[in-house]
This record gives sequence, structure tokens and C-alpha cells, in this order.
Amino acid sequence: MGVDQYFGTIILILEGLALIAIFLVFLYMIYGEKEEAVRSTRVTVPMKILSSSLYFSPPALQSFLI
Repeated sequence: MGVDQYFGTIILILEGLALIAIFLVFLYMIYGEKEEAVRSTRVTVPMKILSSSLYFSPPALQSFLI
């Protein structure tokens, strides 16, 4: 195996890895947004409970927590 063939093989491997990374980023852009939307709805339920509990707490405690 000569030097040209060795570095050619390394370049081909790096190109393949770059294409796989680009493909994975593309899939994340398409399907990752839907997963984030599901997470945000899960977070809003505890936040609604927390905000409703702060509404009924004493004013001094509200200013401390906010």
C-alpha cells in the first residue's frame, strides 16, 4: 500500500463519515422538531400547576419565588 493509496483511503472514510453526519443532521431537523414539541407540552403541565400554586400563596412568598 503506497502513500497515495493510504491517504486516499483515509479521505474516502472521512467523506463517508461526513455524509452520514449530514444525513443524521437532516433527519434530526425533520423528526427532532416533533419530539421537542412533545417535550414542551409535558413541561407546561407542571408549570401550570406551579403557577396556580403561586397564585394562592402569600404575597411575600410569591415575590421570593419569582
